[in-house]
Amino acid sequence: SIIIPDSVIRIGKYAFFDCKSIKDIFIPSNIIRIESNAFGKSSFLKTAHIHYNIKKDGFSNYEDNVYNLLKLSEDSKTILGVKNENIIHVTIPEGTTTVGNFAFYHHKNLMSTDIPKSVRSIEKLAFCGCITLENIDIPNNVTFIGNRAFAYCKNLSSINISNSVKEIEECAFRNCTSLKEIHLHWTEIEECIISENIFEQSNINNCILYIPEGTHYLYKDHPVFSQFKKIKTEKYISATAAAFTMTLSPLKWWIKMFPLPAFVP
Repeated sequence: SIIIPDSVIRIGKYAFFDCKSIKDIFIPSNIIRIESNAFGKSSFLKTAHIHYNIKKDGFSNYEDNVYNLLKLSEDSKTILGVKNENIIHVTIPEGTTTVGNFAFYHHKNLMSTDIPKSVRSIEKLAFCGCITLENIDIPNNVTFIGNRAFAYCKNLSSINISNSVKEIEECAFRNCTSLKEIHLHWTEIEECIISENIFEQSNINNCILYIPEGTHYLYKDHPVFSQFKKIKTEKYISATAAAFTMTLSPLKWWIKMFPLPAFVP
């Protein structure tokens, strides 16, 4: 594994050239330049934990570098694809806003991915056919999941969808035959645009649908979620409430350590 410390800002020529045991890379966002062939002959990489925010002009020859494990748009905001078919894990860089059409299409070795909160949209067929993908966490701020975005992910067992999602297109999770649990966080679902066939040919009969407490009435007659035979409720804390709780925590500690004196009239 390679964990490059935060103090490093440049990776020189041939720094990790032909290092055949490399399986994991952590590149901090303060790296401003990677020179030619720094990771040359690295097509053997099995895992790529990629953390960086480097423009193409930060590379002497970016075609030969770790940058191109992920294909990014010119502004580095959209994931266009992945070049190394051996990668089993990808951490999408913070600052990415879109996982583009066909980005990981039929990437048969991808088992997991971390999607940052900067992502707003997961476009059509983005993860379609990722047959080893095991779970997916749609973070807060994602608003759109495109047509067949996760279709034919036959090993997908767990899905977590945040309440920021406002639209899910046709067959988004089609033919996901190993589904065991789906966690939904909508407390208001009426304004969401959700295609009726998003789980077409998927294993919903044996899958547990988890919904927020007190929202059963929203889901029981919904054209999509009423199809589930196993529905359970769980406590749900919104992002706003979670932030408020974190703000209160230091205050609670302070009061515990330095209690206010009792009022004596």
